[in-house]
Amino acid sequence: TDADECSSGNGGCSQNCTNTVGSYECSCGDGYELYIENGQGGYSIASGETGDVAGDVLHLNHSCIREFVLVNSLHMCL
Repeated sequence: TDADECSSGNGGCSQNCTNTVGSYECSCGDGYELYIENGQGGYSIASGETGDVAGDVLHLNHSCIREFVLVNSLHMCL
C-alpha cells in the first residue's frame, strides 16, 4: 500500500500537496513559486539552518515564496 504523505501536515508543503505513487509533490498558488534553491527571489536560508529540516524558516522544495517579475528593469512583486 502507498502512504498518503499529504494526509499528515500537508506533507510539510506550505501551500499545496499532491500525493503521487510512492511520493508527493509540493506546489504553490498564483503569485507564488516553490523555493528550490538558496538565494532564489532574494530569499536566503537563515544561518544555522539547512533548508532540509521541517521547522527551518525556508524549507527547500516545500516553501512557497512570492513570485517576482522584471517590469521595465524593476523587480515587481506579483
